Amino acid sequence: MRKSAAFLLLLCVLFGALGISAAQSYERLARVSVATLHGSKYLSIEPLSEIGVILLAVDDCTITVNGSPVALKSGERSFVHGRQTVHVDSSDTRPVLLVIVNVRTARQAQTFNRVELVPGNVMEDASARGETLLVALTPLRLRDIIDNSDEDEPPNYGQPRSIELPVGKTTWLPPGMHQITNVGGSVARFVTIEW
Repeated sequence: MRKSAAFLLLLCVLFGALGISAAQSYERLARVSVATLHGSKYLSIEPLSEIGVILLAVDDCTITVNGSPVALKSGERSFVHGRQTVHVDSSDTRPVLLVIVNVRTARQAQTFNRVELVPGNVMEDASARGETLLVALTPLRLRDIIDNSDEDEPPNYGQPRSIELPVGKTTWLPPGMHQITNVGGSVARFVTIEW
């Protein structure tokens, strides 16, 4: 069994014994929230660490971050580094949906991937990933299978996990090599952020 998978299993058992859910265990990496900006609504975000705050656009939009306009396409991000308070607003005439990732810790710089899968297509990872946040840009119906083997061993697939998310919602993927299949009837668009 892959070392990271064994470690994850140990964490799940430990957290379960302590009454801590998997979602709470990811809180050690980042606080994730969703915000809708419209009209005079604005956000003030206090960073949890020196690493800063990631603002991810679900739809194309223009926002103002600390007084500077930022145009973002769906799935693009603005990364505000440091501990200064982040002020965000929007002058768009329609509501702007943002996923806010307030990073607590990171062993390395986060890796961002925008993914588009037509029905039946598979995204296969060729390398073991760390913990990964998945952000839905469209409604998602995915199947995720993790390969628990070491790189020099034959595949050892775990149980399939069903992921169904509406637009703007998130879920965490545990460490490992993933095969993510679009089992829905339309194109699946999402962003992954790997720790």
